[in-house]
Amino acid sequence: MINVLVIVVIIGYYIYLAFGRAEIHNSYFKVLAKIILIELLILSFVFVFSKNEYINSRIYGDGFSIPSRFVDYLYYFVLFPTIIAIFDLVIRKSNGIFENLGIPIFLIPKTNMEFLFFVFFILVGVIFEEIVMRYYLFHYLNKLFSIKGDVVMIIGTIVVGLGHLYQNIKGILLAILGHLVLSKIYLVTDSILTTIILHFIMDMSIILEVIRIKYLTKSATT
Repeated sequence: MINVLVIVVIIGYYIYLAFGRAEIHNSYFKVLAKIILIELLILSFVFVFSKNEYINSRIYGDGFSIPSRFVDYLYYFVLFPTIIAIFDLVIRKSNGIFENLGIPIFLIPKTNMEFLFFVFFILVGVIFEEIVMRYYLFHYLNKLFSIKGDVVMIIGTIVVGLGHLYQNIKGILLAILGHLVLSKIYLVTDSILTTIILHFIMDMSIILEVIRIKYLTKSATT
C-alpha cells in the first residue's frame, strides 16, 4: 500500500505542475517558494517511507543495447545545451526578452536576489527530479509492476513531460529529450550521482540564458 502511495504522490505532483500553475501572477518569490517547498516535502516523504528499501538499479537492465562508445556520446550530448547557451551569450545582439531555451517569461528573474533564488530553485529541481523521478520512481515501478529497461525509462519520461507542460514546446521537448538521455545513462551506469551532476550541467544552459537576458536588458537601458 505504501509503495502505491509513493507512486501516486510522485505522479500526482507532476499532474499538478501540468494543470495547476495559474498562480503566475503572484509574487516571484511566492511562486518559486511554493514549488520548492512542495518538492522538499515530497522528497522528505519519499525518504521516510523508503528508508528500509534496498534499491538495486542493476535489476532494471540496460534496456536497448547500445555500444559502449555511444555511452560516451550520451555524456557529451547533455553538454550541448550549455555550449549553445555560451555561444548565444557571446554573439547574440538582440535586446529582446524571449524564451530561447523554453524558459517561461514569468520565471525570468529581474533582480539579483531573484536570480539567486532562481539558481536555488534550479538546484532543488535537479536533485528532486533525479532522486524522486529517477531513483525512486524507477524502483517502485519495477517493484510493483516488474517494469524494466527502456519501458520504465519511457514511463518516467512521460510523467516528466507532463510536469513541463507550462513551458513552451521547445522547453517541453528539451525536458523530454534530456530525461531520456539521462535515464539511459542511469540504466547503463547505475549511478544516480552521475545523472545529478550531468543534469545540473545541462540546466546551466538555462542559468546562462537568464544571465544573457539580464545583461542585454541592462545594456539596452543604459
